[in-house]
Amino acid sequence: MDPGPRALLKGEKLLQEGKSQQAIEPLQRAVRLLPRTAQAYNLLGLAYHRTRQAEHAQRFYRHALALDNNLAAARFNLGCLLLENNDLQGAIDQLTSYTYLQPNAAAGWLKLGAAQLRAQRVDAAEKAYRAAAALEPRNAEALNGLGSVQFYRRRMPEAYQLFNQALTENPQYDPALLNAAIVAHQSLNNRRLALQLY
Repeated sequence: MDPGPRALLKGEKLLQEGKSQQAIEPLQRAVRLLPRTAQAYNLLGLAYHRTRQAEHAQRFYRHALALDNNLAAARFNLGCLLLENNDLQGAIDQLTSYTYLQPNAAAGWLKLGAAQLRAQRVDAAEKAYRAAAALEPRNAEALNGLGSVQFYRRRMPEAYQLFNQALTENPQYDPALLNAAIVAHQSLNNRRLALQLY
């Protein structure tokens, strides 16, 4: 195998093994040897992202997209990075593009819903969470997101029901547990239940 593809495969394998720091060197070699391969730049961005080097990660994700505007993985990764760094409009733009490219990927709809909700675009967040729930009806994150939408609309019984539904699907899903406790405590005035949930 040629050195470029070999370096790319080595870096990808290290990323899959959770060895992000060690993946940087072979992936740097891969982008030098394969300067027109968008996936090499995306994976190098991911290695930097996982090692909390956001500026480098963003640069390499954007370079990957300059080479291949339809590289869905780079759109998703960049959207997640921007969401983590509170660039909500940038995250929404990237994740919206990702959902056009990968409409059957629940993960994209979940992240888009989270970005829309943080931007207080409640209707858009609900649409994204509903798309995720349609793909994965038992997904605790989607149910919790829909509960959060109801919470923003001050529909507390509906919110509480959705948080409980999320907990039925995954009793260890901490965001739904905390949300259910907050609703029980602050809105339903059920302190005993809230204490149990906290």
